[in-house]
Amino acid sequence: GSFAVAEISLMLAIYAFILAGPGSPGWVTVKEHGIAQSFDLRYVMFSRGNVTEKSRFATLVQPGEVVLDMYAGIGYYTLPALVIGRAAHVHACEWNPHAVQALRHNLRENAVHDRATVHEGDSRKVLEGPGGDRIRGGCDRVSLGPLQAGEVVLDMYAGIGYYTLPALVIGR
Repeated sequence: GSFAVAEISLMLAIYAFILAGPGSPGWVTVKEHGIAQSFDLRYVMFSRGNVTEKSRFATLVQPGEVVLDMYAGIGYYTLPALVIGRAAHVHACEWNPHAVQALRHNLRENAVHDRATVHEGDSRKVLEGPGGDRIRGGCDRVSLGPLQAGEVVLDMYAGIGYYTLPALVIGR
């Protein structure tokens, strides 16, 4: 109804969304810290509220590090780690096919696709499957997303942990 249209119009005005994306009328693009993030708002959530945390996470990443993003979504932490933090490589796990499509698009649009591997599926299964040992053993930093979700895989990693909100980061 008109309420939904008014709400979307307000969002468009506040967040300066631009119609974009791979041919779908629901695709929009948001720019934060010079990073373009496109997604289909009908199938993928976007949180403008954690823009400070995404930027802070990127400053923790050191140039040349390998990062594992357990819940990548459209690239909320993957893209800042690559673009701002200059990570050598990010392993990005995501199981929502709409978010995976957006993530791949965003990696290309931000010209960092050659430094990322998208692992489509349940991140636990990715890490327990073929090559999982290589991924787990080769990461300098891990983003576990929301603390509740991150606790499930925390025991897979040895090292010094420290909490960030909303991300949990582990250094080795």
